[in-house]
Amino acid sequence: MSDDTKSRIFEAAAKIIKERTVDDMTLEEVAKEAGISKGGLLYHFPSKEDLIEGLVAYYEQLFTGEIEQEMGKMPEGEKRPLTAYINAAFNFQSKAYEISQGVLAASLLSPGLLAPVQKRLSDFTSQYDQHLKDEDMANIVRLAADGLWLEDILELNTVPKAERDRIKEKLIQLAKEVEER
Repeated sequence: MSDDTKSRIFEAAAKIIKERTVDDMTLEEVAKEAGISKGGLLYHFPSKEDLIEGLVAYYEQLFTGEIEQEMGKMPEGEKRPLTAYINAAFNFQSKAYEISQGVLAASLLSPGLLAPVQKRLSDFTSQYDQHLKDEDMANIVRLAADGLWLEDILELNTVPKAERDRIKEKLIQLAKEVEER
């Protein structure tokens, strides 16, 4: 299966979950939405749980790629993983953001499906912890960014965009302060 086909499958699954419910995400509906045969889908994802596990892995790949892309924008010698994380978390127009709503909803069926997300966060924090002046403040900054991301995913919309932009800039400022070596 090509990467394009997998992307279409995962995007179709996430769209169905977002627009309807996890229960409505049947393999038949995903195949139809992705424009492939049900047999083709079943060959790669024999069950709904397999598809959801693939969706979580796809989200992780996208989000990790966004962090790496943000790191790549930074000058050599000034790599700031926490700052990159914040920028990636606030990229609400990204493919990872679109998929994240489906991942969050699907994880309600089986919280164990979030193990790859937990591993990425654990790996990420252990990677940046060794370069920080204040690990506690770094965690506060990351958790604040995660909280705003979660608020947006849940469509709570309590923080207006202009205020959200100011908060992002303050989080980046704090991240740079704790990332100073």
